Amino acid sequence: MKKFFLFIIVFLSVSFPQQFRFAVWGDSQFQNPEVFEETVRRTELLKPDFVIHVGDMIHGYTYSIETARRQWKRFQKQIEPLSVPFYPTPGNHDVTTKEIQPAYLEAWGRNKLYYSFDYENSHFIILNTGLDQNFDSIPPVEMNWLKKDLERSKNKKNIFISMHSPLHLNSDYNWKPVHDLLRKYPVKAVFTGHYHFYDFREIDGIEYYCLNSSGNMGVYNEAAGSSHHFLWITVDGNNINTTVVTKTNMYPHDYMLGMKSQISPLMLEKDATIVIADPSAGIDTTVTLILTNNSDMNKKFIIRPLTNDYRWKFPWNGYSVNVNPGSKEELDMKIIFEGGKTEPGDLPSVEIKTKYYLQENKVSEHEYHLYLFSPPVIT
Repeated sequence: MKKFFLFIIVFLSVSFPQQFRFAVWGDSQFQNPEVFEETVRRTELLKPDFVIHVGDMIHGYTYSIETARRQWKRFQKQIEPLSVPFYPTPGNHDVTTKEIQPAYLEAWGRNKLYYSFDYENSHFIILNTGLDQNFDSIPPVEMNWLKKDLERSKNKKNIFISMHSPLHLNSDYNWKPVHDLLRKYPVKAVFTGHYHFYDFREIDGIEYYCLNSSGNMGVYNEAAGSSHHFLWITVDGNNINTTVVTKTNMYPHDYMLGMKSQISPLMLEKDATIVIADPSAGIDTTVTLILTNNSDMNKKFIIRPLTNDYRWKFPWNGYSVNVNPGSKEELDMKIIFEGGKTEPGDLPSVEIKTKYYLQENKVSEHEYHLYLFSPPVIT
């Protein structure tokens, strides 16, 4: 009788592998907050077991710890609808300066600069690619910890890694030794962000992702990987299924391979950023937008300012500009701000939209933005 019951226990454990589901969010940082907050609501409706964020949750880029604390309170309010555990990954916006790093620790815990956790049959590693403001790198102390953590978890069915900077895409960083280390263990996927587009590639059996949930983009086009999205991942034993969930659709994880995400900006002038001085004293300036038509047909560009702060004035209000094939048009735009306190992440942008034709007479709409940025000031 004892042997019979033992057989049933063993049979059940073998026949029913552990199953769970989790979501992975990309950059948010208060850019397009309505998009991120919709991502939170949609994720909550799906009821994952937990959520991982690959970093750049707040705007950061300040020396003021009080500003950072306010931003973390704002972010935590954004994810308040979430009823499952949340695991943050520090991004460059989150720990921009040594002055605001303590605010990150206050928000998430003193062991959250880099850490790991287990869930069912899997192990999850959260790396910091900006430890002590050494951005786009994994310093020796963290690398030594990673080696030990991987060795401790070598008997897990699956290992997943989250880190903000996609070091595997960075030509200035030698990722190969790290990749070779990961190959020795059951590492199934590496989740990253930072570049604000979707990128997928499989290297030696390890899946590498680059994500963007609501961060600003030069171009919006889901078919070319320039989209707001998150990953929905189902783990069934050592079988993993990943779906890319965008604002309007769901795609298999490999619908965008390699650098196809770079095709989209080639249709238009690439994203640009307008650097302005501290706006608190007021601004009255003119900026120039270059519209480029790289196609073989006439294009109409629709341009309009975007802001929720009506202290910003755009006397031109909006434009519709036709550009001939292979030509450029320069457009001067006046921007006025009456002055006063404003959060760095709440500066306005200029939205530009145009259409182009794909194969089979299908029409796709490109959307890109010109952003205003004010560098942080030491106070």
